Amino acid sequence: MGNYGNVMRLIWRRMKRTKSIDIEDTDTNMIRCLSRGRLTFMGLANTVGVGIYVLIGVATKEYAGMRIV
Repeated sequence: MGNYGNVMRLIWRRMKRTKSIDIEDTDTNMIRCLSRGRLTFMGLANTVGVGIYVLIGVATKEYAGMRIV
């Protein structure tokens, strides 16, 4: 049982750890790869995806009977 406490402390420490960032350091390795067209396409794809789930829910409610409700 004592080992369990050590494992939990280790997990807790790993979950709480943070990375310190120097305020003066503004250099970044990140590349901007999402253009306006790609962002628009992503938004449209998400909207269509949600619409599919809504249609499935409506069809289930209308045609599947009381077992689904």
